[in-house]
Amino acid sequence: MTSNTLKHNCVTNSIRDGWTYELKTGLQSRIAISHIEKGVDHAQAQGRLSNGSWAYLTSHKSDGLLRLWEKHFLQEPYRYLTLDEFIIEQNKIRKGGR
Repeated sequence: MTSNTLKHNCVTNSIRDGWTYELKTGLQSRIAISHIEKGVDHAQAQGRLSNGSWAYLTSHKSDGLLRLWEKHFLQEPYRYLTLDEFIIEQNKIRKGGR
């Protein structure tokens, strides 16, 4: 776990996007964590493609549809968690544990 704070909307968005991707495709998702500024990290879901590579996911605000996308920030992720690992970690943080 990191001592950096994740922006709250990226936590819920990445969980929703990863979960939706897994349900719709039957393929694995993961959460990429990137450091974007001092004390702040960003989470973004990625979906495993049928060829084994990973693609960033995003839900567009205009229509709410999940799409393969590009990373939201230029910084490369410094760690990856499965969707389940990310949910467990965020639940611990929400309850005050690190």
